[in-house]
Amino acid sequence: MLDKILRMAGNRKIRLGSSILKVAACFIDYESEHLPPDSRIVEDSFVFSKLMNRPSGKALDVGCIARHNVISPSLALNKWIVYGVDIRSEWQFHHPNFNFLQEDIRKTSFPDDYFDLVSCVSTLEHIGLVGYYGNRDEVEHGDAEALQQIKRILKSQGTLLLTVPYCDNYFSRPGCRVYSLPVLMEMLDGFALSDKLIYLQDKKGDWNTVTHTSTEGVICLELIKN
Repeated sequence: MLDKILRMAGNRKIRLGSSILKVAACFIDYESEHLPPDSRIVEDSFVFSKLMNRPSGKALDVGCIARHNVISPSLALNKWIVYGVDIRSEWQFHHPNFNFLQEDIRKTSFPDDYFDLVSCVSTLEHIGLVGYYGNRDEVEHGDAEALQQIKRILKSQGTLLLTVPYCDNYFSRPGCRVYSLPVLMEMLDGFALSDKLIYLQDKKGDWNTVTHTSTEGVICLELIKN
């Protein structure tokens, strides 16, 4: 039934105002233990595991606008100078160490060799695809263009923390790409792979590490710019 609903919905999303969501929260337990956690539970954990004991610097969070995104706030509160970019309007997080830019990462205005760290969580797979998050320009290789810009603005030996949907064989669906490792590494020319974890959600909703999967999971990568 869920698969049928998703196929009917395609890449459309319903926008609900904050007042509607607050009322709905009176009747719906968003944090219920019976609701399987989405992939952010493993993606964010991977990112933070790579930030532990790391000195603060200058960071970019690509696609920062997400209801459960805690990466930008956590970095800002830990003395990082943080920039967030998104094609959508300003995110409702404000801090002296956080700077928001509404722009397309493919056409970013940042100078070369600017950041010590770039995080790109659950974002690359949508870049350049029409209909997702308000994007109206279909660009087949928008993801590759985004990675080229990320490489340009990242310092030598800087770190890219990247998470995307994963399968042993590349495929796409409306509004989203699901990557294989060979496809990813071809686009990530100029980066050295430092670490990777592949996660797959089982029928109970639990996320487990695997070495390969023929169904959609999530891959988390730590990459160092050469």
